[in-house]
Parts: sequence; structure tokens; C-alpha cells
Amino acid sequence: MIKTLKDIRDCLKELRTDDYRLIAFDVDDTLTKADDSPRYEIIQILHILQQLGCEIVIWSSHGEDYAKTMATRLGFVYRSAEKTGETPCQGQR
Repeated sequence: MIKTLKDIRDCLKELRTDDYRLIAFDVDDTLTKADDSPRYEIIQILHILQQLGCEIVIWSSHGEDYAKTMATRLGFVYRSAEKTGETPCQGQR
């Protein structure tokens, strides 16, 4: 499981974006800290992955509305499943 910036850096060294096109990120304790503040290093990596051509999904077990709210707060444009070119948000309660 990837939990730290070092874990992500190590993973990126091995990642070939030709092999991976969709990568999901959870909001709580991944994109934000326990106190709900942004984890800017992780968010920067997410942007890099987007620039490398990966589709990013922002996920939350708190539901799709929460994922959309947090995506917007963290500087991402969210989209519904049928649109393209923006960051989709998923969620399930």
C-alpha cells in the first residue's frame, strides 16, 4: 500500500505510463492529512501523472459529492463519467 511520498516516488521510478492509464487516489489520508489539510507533495505527483497521460480518479468512501468538493478544493476540475479531459470523482457510501 502506498502511504508516504517515498512510496510514491519509488513507485514512479518503476511506473511506465504506457502500462497504466487510470490511477485512483483516495482523498482522506492520501490527498489530505488527518487534519484535512492538503498533502501538496502528493497532489504535485498526481498532476505529474496527468501530464504523463494517465487518467486520474479521485475517490472517497464518503461519497461522490465529497470527492467532488475535495477535488475542487485541491485545485482539480472534476467531471462526470461521460465527459473527458477533466478529473473524474468517484464515491460510495
